[in-house]
Amino acid sequence: MEREGSGVHVVGVRLAPGPSSIPLSMTDNSRSIPIHTAMTRLRQPVATFLVSPAIVLAVAATLPAQATVTVPCDRDNTMYANGSSLSNATGEYLFSGRTASFGARRALVHFDVAAAVPAGSTIRSAQLVLTMDRTQALAFATTIHRVTADWGEGTSKATGAQGQGAQATNGDATWADRFFGQSMPWTTQGGDVNTTPSATTMVGTPAVYTFGSTTALVADAQSFLDAPTSNFGWLIRTDESVTTAKRWHSRETVVSTNRPRLILTYDPPQASVTPFGTGCNDAQRRALTHGASGLPKIGNTSFAFTSTNGVAATVAVHLLTVNVQNPPIPINTNNCFLYVDLATLLLTTPAIHDASGSATLPFPIPNIASLAGITFPTQIFELGGPALRTSNGLTVKLGN
Repeated sequence: MEREGSGVHVVGVRLAPGPSSIPLSMTDNSRSIPIHTAMTRLRQPVATFLVSPAIVLAVAATLPAQATVTVPCDRDNTMYANGSSLSNATGEYLFSGRTASFGARRALVHFDVAAAVPAGSTIRSAQLVLTMDRTQALAFATTIHRVTADWGEGTSKATGAQGQGAQATNGDATWADRFFGQSMPWTTQGGDVNTTPSATTMVGTPAVYTFGSTTALVADAQSFLDAPTSNFGWLIRTDESVTTAKRWHSRETVVSTNRPRLILTYDPPQASVTPFGTGCNDAQRRALTHGASGLPKIGNTSFAFTSTNGVAATVAVHLLTVNVQNPPIPINTNNCFLYVDLATLLLTTPAIHDASGSATLPFPIPNIASLAGITFPTQIFELGGPALRTSNGLTVKLGN
């Protein structure tokens, strides 16, 4: 069987009863430029779905309504006002506040939120936990400010109590530079930040201090999740009007429980199936329609894709890809379009349309929480009928 259109040439094979293989190849109309070739095996009446061995072991379960994760600090540093080339990238301590003789110190911390929380989640609570172990001052307000420009952590390490800093190395954040030695200064010396603090806590004697949760801190964390390239972390600043210096444990400190950490509570992304585009018609002007049975929730082993308005006994080939085809490629003059990017094809799953023109393609979702938020497009190809037909596309999001 061959079908041609304006831009795509599709070759399929009619199936005999019993297990069969379908070579599906696509070229341009000159048949000289291969676009994609895939082999899929059909087991009547339904196909199997393979993504990972976890599918086989999946059990029916759902993700909790909320989840909590502790995110470790993955970058930190201290900036020293009395020296534009001072830093303390790998030291065991961070500093904030004003010293009696050497001016202000400010600390920088960064947390990779996007690596710890599934994309598409909604953050409900954010708490920054810091351990302060030395001060000569009374209680003063310490504020957390979102940093608005990137900064570095080189290899500098101060000696002794580390309050005086060390010579900055290439890429270190200093009072003057975001990346020392790279001609990348702060716009405002001492750090480019939102002037309105995201959280404030009175810090007095040595102890563990929790900042937040606040609306602003949650908003920062949500932004770090949704737009990771805008995540430049926070600056820790203690009142600098008088002597207020505080020493905090850094991510390099020996006792892991003293290291900076960010505690986030979030709602996992909601499962959804969203149709887009249109299917092309059969002789009765019925559009081939791609849908789903249930929602793609984590642990839903009964979830399935569906194909309706097909021609009886034809093959419904389900294509799952990474990307949407943009713009859609017209396949023939029957209003048939390719909506998925075959260059990023992950799998093909076939089934046979029954006498009513319907087919079900089981797609069990494993009980793996880290899958939440994964989004991908799918589409149905109908092979073996009077003409090649394609369905609408679906955007599928795994979630709660």
